[in-house]
Amino acid sequence: MEKYFYGLKGHPIGFIKAETVYDLYGKALGWVDGLSVYGKTGTFVGRLYVVGENHYILKFILDLQPLPLQPREIPNLSPVEFEIRHVENIDPIEVPPGYVDSFQSS
Repeated sequence: MEKYFYGLKGHPIGFIKAETVYDLYGKALGWVDGLSVYGKTGTFVGRLYVVGENHYILKFILDLQPLPLQPREIPNLSPVEFEIRHVENIDPIEVPPGYVDSFQSS
């Protein structure tokens, strides 16, 4: 089952399926290791936070960054492997200063 994650302003950014992070169109962005999220190149991009029923991947800009992990070959999903859905915006959330969205969407 997919878990959608959102930006701080409430816009959907992507989803997590089987510990892999994808954008809304199935493009692989990285993976989840515990609560830490890494990009495909192995660089730390943030932590997974749950607020109510909603998921966010956020980075605290003053945190010491973990060492990069080994890059992973993660294939993109084909449209057959998941259903592109319209995901509604949710209400924005406020976080303490220093937290930013890990994945910016346009």
